Amino acid sequence: MQNIKWLNELKLKASYGEQGNEDILFDDGTSNYYAYQNLYTLGWNNVAFPGALPAGLPNPQLVWEGNKVFNIGADFAVFKNRLQGTLEFFNRISDNLLFDVPLPPSTGNDDITKNVGTMKNYGVELQLGYNAVQSKNFDWRVDVNFTHFNNKITKLPQEEIITGTKKLMVGRSIFDFWVKDYAGVDAATGDALFYKDVLDANQKPTGERTVTNNSNNASFYYKGTAIPDLTGGVTNSFRYKDFELSCLLTFSVGSKFYDGNYASIMHFGDYGFAWHKDILQRWQKPGDITNVPRVENSLANQNPISTRYLFNGSYLNIKNVTLNYTLPKELLGRLGLSGVQIYANVDNVWLFTSRKGMDPQRSFTGTSDFSFPPFRTMTIGLNLNL
Repeated sequence: MQNIKWLNELKLKASYGEQGNEDILFDDGTSNYYAYQNLYTLGWNNVAFPGALPAGLPNPQLVWEGNKVFNIGADFAVFKNRLQGTLEFFNRISDNLLFDVPLPPSTGNDDITKNVGTMKNYGVELQLGYNAVQSKNFDWRVDVNFTHFNNKITKLPQEEIITGTKKLMVGRSIFDFWVKDYAGVDAATGDALFYKDVLDANQKPTGERTVTNNSNNASFYYKGTAIPDLTGGVTNSFRYKDFELSCLLTFSVGSKFYDGNYASIMHFGDYGFAWHKDILQRWQKPGDITNVPRVENSLANQNPISTRYLFNGSYLNIKNVTLNYTLPKELLGRLGLSGVQIYANVDNVWLFTSRKGMDPQRSFTGTSDFSFPPFRTMTIGLNLNL
């Protein structure tokens, strides 16, 4: 390839590895991985006589969860090394996933832990670095990175597992939202409305929908995913003589975010609990057009988990801005110093997101976790080399 003048470097790479994971923590905060762990619970005493109750069944067939990771990609440099980059495809298969499989009541236990699940994570990553300007007094370099990621369940112990805002099924992602679809507010009554499927004589959906003011009768739907279509970052680095300026932007596009914190403060009048300011937009009289239902203490079947609290999780963060000034060598010699640098740095300059007061960067599961926006910090400093 020596006759290809525009190509300065091309390196192909591939890797494969397997690893196990025994550090399993379940939703109840316990770890039931080991075959003979948590077989009974103490504390069920009868006066002075100690007692215990069965808590779980042993499973000698348990093994570690396994991960099989395969990567393939290329590093390259072109146009006299002016453009460098890395392109990489990855595929990670996680098998022998641990699930609590339900048992018949006759066994005396609700479930038993088994290795019965499999899923895969796959996608592509691209990194590019471009020296846009290179001169004696001025340089400009741009670095960008992009990641596209997918998740798919390929095996489950049963047809479906519903937990919180998710319904796990083969062929779906563990990050897909399974919620009721909010249809707005009835302008005549102020009731919250939800969509439900129209069923045929065999109780099968016809493909048509209607609305109901009773959320217990509403239908569930897959409504987006917490996985972004694209994540990445952009860094611009400038140099003018002895000044250097860099700016880092990070972004995420295409994900959903369920704001359970917001839902908790949009209640219908619980004593001792604050409201969000959006409650001022509530329905108050017939004819009001709003997206916030009427307020009525202890109103039932009107505020379930639904798309009402499912928001766009996209964001753009001006992550860092740094300005440096290095004293010229001629001046350093007069001062008897080998190096002096003055710098100013700002982290988390500004976060652009549809949900003010929350940080979508910290919640890949797509549910609110009481995480506040990142602190903006400013630093000014001086480095001296004697």
